[in-house]
Amino acid sequence: MAEKIVSRWEARAPKSAVKQWLDGFHKIVLPKMKNTEGFLGVSIQVSRGEDPRHIAVFTTWDGEDALIRFAGPNLDEAVMPDWVAAIIPDHDTHATHYDEVLSEPGLEDRQ
Repeated sequence: MAEKIVSRWEARAPKSAVKQWLDGFHKIVLPKMKNTEGFLGVSIQVSRGEDPRHIAVFTTWDGEDALIRFAGPNLDEAVMPDWVAAIIPDHDTHATHYDEVLSEPGLEDRQ
């Protein structure tokens, strides 16, 4: 089995734009991710209290081939639909990728 890869993308957005971006993510981006073989999950964090908000998106993939199926061959370029750039002009144009070396579920996730 290939090593899992975690990709990180970040942006800064006014508090008022975060909900609109999340709605679009749920309707447009997430279905594409879920339909990509090897997509294992996504986690989105939004900073509390500050404005603009800092957004961090972490996606997990079952190896580089899975990530390429979603993002294309240039893995360093962030997948950036035009509608995202219009809502959040202050965003990373590149993604950062990590090898997952530890993932431990918390008590809530254990069965």
